[in-house]
Amino acid sequence: MSKKKQGLKCISYQFLGIILAFHISVFWDVTKGDLENITARDILQKHLETIANRPPMMADGEVVNKGDNSDERKGRTERKFISRIYLDNKQHDITRNKWKLEDDKWFNINEIRGISDGSRYTGRVLTMEHTDFLGVRRPDYLRVMYDRSTKYTVEWGTWAFGLGISTSDKHFAKSLLESKTLSLRPEMEQADGFECYVLEGDTRDYHYTVWIDPNNGYLHRKVIGEGHKTEELVKRLLEITGVKIESFDGIPMVTEATRHVFSEYIDGNTIDLTAREKISNIVWNPDFEKEGAFKLDNIPNGTPVSYFADNTNETGIEFHWQDGKIVANIDEEVIEQIDKMTEEILTEDQASNSLETTQKTDITTNEPSITKKVKLERHVDTAKGRGEVLSETRPFYTLLLIPIGLLIIGIIFWIGR
Repeated sequence: MSKKKQGLKCISYQFLGIILAFHISVFWDVTKGDLENITARDILQKHLETIANRPPMMADGEVVNKGDNSDERKGRTERKFISRIYLDNKQHDITRNKWKLEDDKWFNINEIRGISDGSRYTGRVLTMEHTDFLGVRRPDYLRVMYDRSTKYTVEWGTWAFGLGISTSDKHFAKSLLESKTLSLRPEMEQADGFECYVLEGDTRDYHYTVWIDPNNGYLHRKVIGEGHKTEELVKRLLEITGVKIESFDGIPMVTEATRHVFSEYIDGNTIDLTAREKISNIVWNPDFEKEGAFKLDNIPNGTPVSYFADNTNETGIEFHWQDGKIVANIDEEVIEQIDKMTEEILTEDQASNSLETTQKTDITTNEPSITKKVKLERHVDTAKGRGEVLSETRPFYTLLLIPIGLLIIGIIFWIGR
């Protein structure tokens, strides 16, 4: 090869090298710029995406906590919570057994199985035989809780795992996203030897400082919450430390953590709680049908139901469990008799209204009829809030007439006195 060709080849290589170096430099600057421009909000969104993008799962949970109460009557307590967990998008099915330590022996004091579809909650609550604070021996007691919201649920330690799905408390990331003081520290810091972003912000309950690991699904490595003063609290401190993150089929999960909560109250009483929380035996995409998930079982017919609607259980009607459904405690024969009487009254009322229209008489001459109509409308409005569960036992329109019939019977009885 001639010297001239060798020179051209050398120049070509040098030119390609310069172009490659230029592109690497530009790529690095862009990447560095992206890293520098990441916001606290971006980090929290990535954290929540990691949780939201997990497939349906089955797992076992264990929480062991020790609490020291400055009130001598309560003293030191030790509790253990053993759970079976099924999670599927917004649905959760959690069975939790609660144990307490007495005289160096563990006693199972209750079992709760709660199922929520994200809009309503149904739970089976079994309280084991025990001696109450009056010294009276109480037998096993089973009841069902139904709530047309997710206010009531089964807590088993989701604070540490950050699942934010089976607890009435908001996930800390969701609370921080609403914070007006949310900020990101300019430098990354280490938590248990891992490089983390550090976020801070005020929420309704805490001033949070959170260490987020970008190399492990943007999950948290450490959380500190300094509680705000309230009418009852002087201070409260929340710490989540000792966090262990494991990857299952490439999906990261917090599998262990220690949760410490210290509370000091206005009356001088303090509570110091430390809980070690673990999750194990994780299975992605389990066969929920085979596992019997999302279906309440072992509930005998006749079990009482605590029914909550609009944050109250004062529905005016008692319920029980019957063949897998919530049923009102009303005798069928009474319902039929009320239906018959109500039909007659409604027919009579309609005829009266028709006559009123034809004759165009003064409104005061039909006052009893109007009074009945107003009362009927009030009862219909009251019954609307109960229609969801009641419709499981009888047609909705029939059940709306039940309180009307009861009112009529009361009026007949009063007139006949």
